[in-house]
Amino acid sequence: MTFEDFLKSKRIDSAAFRAARPEEWESWRQLFEAMGPVSFDYQKKYFFNPVRRSFLLSVTEPEKPAEEKKPALSGKPKLVMKPSLKPPKTENTPPDVQHPL
Repeated sequence: MTFEDFLKSKRIDSAAFRAARPEEWESWRQLFEAMGPVSFDYQKKYFFNPVRRSFLLSVTEPEKPAEEKKPALSGKPKLVMKPSLKPPKTENTPPDVQHPL
């Protein structure tokens, strides 16, 4: 991952950041290359938001394809099983005795 790709993942416009603050951009790039993306992210986590607010990368969302129409439901109602309210029979319960439920 390059430094520019990392800034893009953080929604920071790298070109605008570099043009406005070249010293800070260069120092961040050198740190990024020295320590890698995970350590750099951990060290600079609280510095990203102010920079992101100043140099927000405008992301265009791709167009969503038109949704397909769902087939119409058939005229038959769907059968739903209702739970039984009777407690299960145990070994101690005689077969001819009815439970109160």
